[in-house]
Amino acid sequence: MKNKLTNQLIICTKSKLYQLYSVNMNDPFELNCALIHTLDILGKKWNPFIIAELMMSNKPLTFTDLQEALHGNYGSNISARVLTDKLNRLIKFDIVSRTETRAGNVFYTLTERGLDFRIVFASLKSWGTKHGDVRYDDCRNQTCLHKTVEFFDFEEFVRKLEIK
Repeated sequence: MKNKLTNQLIICTKSKLYQLYSVNMNDPFELNCALIHTLDILGKKWNPFIIAELMMSNKPLTFTDLQEALHGNYGSNISARVLTDKLNRLIKFDIVSRTETRAGNVFYTLTERGLDFRIVFASLKSWGTKHGDVRYDDCRNQTCLHKTVEFFDFEEFVRKLEIK
């Protein structure tokens, strides 16, 4: 449900921006809006989970490892075609890197840009803790997306922003 709401927000925002600026809506970079670009990446189904799995992994993952982790941790199957499409898009945005060994094995890892999503996830986690119905330490899902980042005090962060 949250992904659908996020996508609706992006679509509404993009259509409004499209009317105002008449840009190519297929390219979020052309919008020159950092928030819409970030939401465009995270708002797509599976992308936050792919990023989280690569973030939690202590080693590069093969396609099969990643597909099995997504199924095992989130209880839903992702087809090989969909995972390939998602990985290619994340590679295009330099969030994920693909490395092929001499033996022909392919591994996926997060780039520096991808690792920076720790900050985004921490912010979302803190906002959700402040405004959501579940405390961050009450989540019962042991493989939850929020386990990728530490909790930080949202109120303290906002106060620091107000000081500057």
